[in-house]
Amino acid sequence: MPQARLGAVIVLALLLSLASGCTPRKEPPAPPLTVVPITAPQRLEELWAKYMFDGITTVCNNEFEDPAQIKVKAYLVTFALQRMVKDGEAKPVSSGTSDLVQIEVPERDLLLGTIKRYFEVTPELDLERTLREGLGQEGKTIRVYTEHIAHDATNHWRITLEQVSYDTAAREYRVALKTLDRITHILLKERDDKTLYYQSVRYEYPVTNYVQLTGPYVTLKAEDFGGFEAPNLYPVSVRGTTFGDKLLRGRTGRSTLTISTRQL
Repeated sequence: MPQARLGAVIVLALLLSLASGCTPRKEPPAPPLTVVPITAPQRLEELWAKYMFDGITTVCNNEFEDPAQIKVKAYLVTFALQRMVKDGEAKPVSSGTSDLVQIEVPERDLLLGTIKRYFEVTPELDLERTLREGLGQEGKTIRVYTEHIAHDATNHWRITLEQVSYDTAAREYRVALKTLDRITHILLKERDDKTLYYQSVRYEYPVTNYVQLTGPYVTLKAEDFGGFEAPNLYPVSVRGTTFGDKLLRGRTGRSTLTISTRQL
């Protein structure tokens, strides 16, 4: 190849190389949004009615990172009984009110199947003992509350459905229920058939300043009343009001203290 032609080829190769280097790089596409807020009223009501509402007075009364950690079996049984009635798996044996029905005590395996469906766990369960000691009911029939209040209506506990989101990567729903002094975070995992089950319940206590002491006051000790000092492990929560009084209860649920707002 003549020197002139060889030089032209080299120059052309260099120009092509430089041209390719000047081509602007394309930015990599943004990662897909995995956490999607759920705002459709119909979907919110479906989740609230089937999973959250019956959990408010049962399994949401304790925190857990895994359903196997739920120690109060009566919570699991009550939740399952309510769902069996609402899902049409248990028929009332006598007419009651719109919020209370009487059903035959279901077979243990059937009840455990419902617990498995909603919690992905099969607990050791003495059904007769749980009904007697945990729910105070004996016999072949049992009373089951079937009340339902919509997610956007005012309920007895002043609990609001604060936020619901869906993580498409983790395939889980994240729910936040809010009361006056606490946010309850619920994690619902999704199966391949789109059914959901409880994975965890966690509490969050936002910093609040509902009460402020002003003016002179005297600090009293438990010993002054013949008592003893206990570590403040559980914050006191407002449970409700009646005739101007505040009903307060610790997270353990073992004691209730009534304070009149007229004395504050």
